[in-house]
Amino acid sequence: LVGWMTANQTIFAAIPHENVVMVVVVGLISVTLSTSVIDGDRRQIRAQLHAMRQNEQRARALLDAIPDQVFRFSSEGIMLEARGSTVDVLAPPDDLVGKPIHAHPTLTGVPPELIENAWPYAAKALREGCLQVFEYQLRYPGRGLQDFEARVVPSAANEILVMIRNVTERKSAERCQRELTAELQAANQELNNFAYIVSHDLRAPLRGIHAVAEWLSHDHGDQLGESGRRLLDLLQQRVTRMDMMIQGVLEMSRLGQEGQRASVELQPLVTGIIDDLAVDTPHRITLDTPLPVVHADPTRMRQVFQNLLDNAVKYLNQPVGEIHVGCQRRADGWLFCVRDNGPGIAPEHSERIFQLFETLQPREQVESTGIGLAIVKRIVETYGGKVWVESTLGVGSAFFFTLPSAEEPDDSAILPS
Repeated sequence: LVGWMTANQTIFAAIPHENVVMVVVVGLISVTLSTSVIDGDRRQIRAQLHAMRQNEQRARALLDAIPDQVFRFSSEGIMLEARGSTVDVLAPPDDLVGKPIHAHPTLTGVPPELIENAWPYAAKALREGCLQVFEYQLRYPGRGLQDFEARVVPSAANEILVMIRNVTERKSAERCQRELTAELQAANQELNNFAYIVSHDLRAPLRGIHAVAEWLSHDHGDQLGESGRRLLDLLQQRVTRMDMMIQGVLEMSRLGQEGQRASVELQPLVTGIIDDLAVDTPHRITLDTPLPVVHADPTRMRQVFQNLLDNAVKYLNQPVGEIHVGCQRRADGWLFCVRDNGPGIAPEHSERIFQLFETLQPREQVESTGIGLAIVKRIVETYGGKVWVESTLGVGSAFFFTLPSAEEPDDSAILPS
């Protein structure tokens, strides 16, 4: 300020004396403000540099901690930096920095043909500015052949980052999974073939026995007497039951096969089942709520409702029973219910009834194969749902099952009570 005033004495001489002091004060304030601004800028720059150094330290610590190898290369293939895991490194990373990797195959231990095959991915990443991924294998002394996945991405002008991960365990697990899947598919196919062959071979003689029993009853019924005819009827009943059980086994084996999924309108499907049952039963079957459209195999959905309604009709112990069907939309899918006012089921049997060939009443009282509920359970679980029963002896039973859905929940529908 003093120097500037000395250099401009002529100007100050022309300024009235009373104004010189004001000019000097203004100059002092300007200098002070300028100094403060400069100091503030310096402090801000120092703080930003400190934050950048901290971020860089964090990034380097993170790269050193990850289980991957991380390399930074120039566009000419010169290694600029090496971080991360050193477990699978064939040479000390510090010996590689500053050297073109493709020019030192002996130093790196990487086969030249691998570098030749891998470098086009780096060039493409630089050229297109997008991630490139490739896999390769290397043999290590004492460890055998190892699998690796390399991810190449451009990081800055004419630079690329290469992240290499050892995926040997993952590849081994994938191979084991493929082998187990193939074995399981083969076993399922053998089981399906076995079930079909056994069903065909067993049902053929049963049909012969049934035919012979009918001929005897028709041609020699008078000679057999009342006792003989009763035994012959019992024989035919047993043959029919055996045939139904074999058919049930065949159906269970087919459930392992993926059906054709489609949009299934349950409303007309269940209404048709109810109409068919109404022809042969005095019981009242009521559809209490509209039924939704689900994505499933129509045949499988028919089997579920057919077996649940058949089961309810079969075990109703009243002259005119009540059966109600309804559903409710929930957050995780649809909840369906088939409720009756039959004899009910004891709590200790709530799991047993879903097992194959299990019945709670003697087959002499109620003819049943014990397969229907097992089929229901198998189908529902195939679609990721659950099935269970809630029952009170002497009051009735309610069979519930769920089916997943991606639609929004609607709690307006009410389950049958």
